[in-house]
Amino acid sequence: MMMMLSKSVKLLSSSPAAVGGSMAVLAAARASWRRGMRTSSRAAALKPTVFTEFTQLCIEHDAVNLGQGFPDWETPDFVKRAAQQAVDAGANQYTRSAGHLPLVNKLAEMYSPLFERQVDPINELVVTNGASEGGFAVMQA
Repeated sequence: MMMMLSKSVKLLSSSPAAVGGSMAVLAAARASWRRGMRTSSRAAALKPTVFTEFTQLCIEHDAVNLGQGFPDWETPDFVKRAAQQAVDAGANQYTRSAGHLPLVNKLAEMYSPLFERQVDPINELVVTNGASEGGFAVMQA
């Protein structure tokens, strides 16, 4: 399967003329991949997350949902300007998957005294997008 997807990607990137035929190959690869997917027994046994409960309660009580980040207002202009300034300054690439280096360096600096030892920011710290991702990573480790 992976070989089929790799061939599709190579075809897509080879030339504009190849795109038409390669799209069919890619579609076939995706369909084949989907047919082969099965939910594992461990995943099937998982209960809904706390965020599901938060959302249901917020809807029921007409409350602001702070569990998942569903703001119903526009992003403030100063935040938009700061984001644009960051992009203009070159901060427009994905960071490393374990966390932005300046951030993990600062975290290591902050936590080293608490642990009374030097924390290695590269090998001992991981920054996640939230508690669900962090919990998943811990369970998979």
